[in-house]
Amino acid sequence: MHDRIFRAIYGSTILAALYWDLNMVMQLLIAVLLLEGISNWRLSLLLQKLLPQSVTDGAVMSIFPSKQLFHIPCIAERAWRVLVAVILYLSVFLYPEPLWALPWFMGFAILGAGISGVCPMLFSLHFVGFK
Repeated sequence: MHDRIFRAIYGSTILAALYWDLNMVMQLLIAVLLLEGISNWRLSLLLQKLLPQSVTDGAVMSIFPSKQLFHIPCIAERAWRVLVAVILYLSVFLYPEPLWALPWFMGFAILGAGISGVCPMLFSLHFVGFK
């Protein structure tokens, strides 16, 4: 399975948890995203190793390789997962009243990134200097 399929699953899970007010599902999703971001044990990679018939896509998103001002020795996918988990935690549990629209926007954006394969946040992280 590809990371974009998991992005579509994450986006739809965020939207479902917000719609039905499932705080335990949202906490579990945040915990999984943090675990994947910190340890780099991604569910998509584990499923690819368990299912040998799945096709891996070897495309690396290096859109701006010569324009990078800094080089940060961290994979952008890991930074994206940690960033999403932190923003979801802040907007859902710490400041739900002023930031009520942010998790909805993130859910639709992540679902759209999973469907289309284009994630502006990952492009931005690559531009900043993440691998």
